[in-house]
Amino acid sequence: MDRNDFLITWEKVFFDLPPVLPPVPFLLRKKLKEFWFRLHYFSPEKRYPDNEIEEDKIVDLLNQLISDFIKENDEFFLVVFSFIQDQNGIPEGYQNVLDLKSFSILPVQKLGDFDSEMHEPNDIVSIAYNKMKLKKSELNPLFKSVIHSEINQFIIFEMKVGNIIMPYDGGVDLLIKDSFIRNRIKKKYSVWLSKSPTGL
Repeated sequence: MDRNDFLITWEKVFFDLPPVLPPVPFLLRKKLKEFWFRLHYFSPEKRYPDNEIEEDKIVDLLNQLISDFIKENDEFFLVVFSFIQDQNGIPEGYQNVLDLKSFSILPVQKLGDFDSEMHEPNDIVSIAYNKMKLKKSELNPLFKSVIHSEINQFIIFEMKVGNIIMPYDGGVDLLIKDSFIRNRIKKKYSVWLSKSPTGL
């Protein structure tokens, strides 16, 4: 896949918010707070599912949430990252749930260039992405892996408007620039909305 295909789409979303940030979840969350909010799978005292029934409920929630932005067979970008890369530059940790041969690799990103307070100049991340068509239940293995902390938080990037969904082991972060859509989603999923004053 042409790298420009992804970068042009990504930069269209953030063209009015320089500098354009790389697709790394914790950077996006920190630098774009006005568009960010978080949903929790459980109460603050609980992070992981205790059984398959609870796990299935989380997977259903994530599929429902994605369907609010991406319809069946619509295209989206799946973006993964890691602080460790293999000899080919591919982020490590996803091989058991993704066919990374179909992914394209972005240039290594130096985190200190975007957040010098939290990162040293030599802190780097490897990022890979793939354009996919949404298929029912196809992402379920990925959801289950992130729920159990087997992989890093990843990005589902809706291409038409640029909404961003970022599941992690305790919940899901969302970046939605349009205030109407953001408030609608917050209302729909108010039961799961973070109750923390910081939003975390």
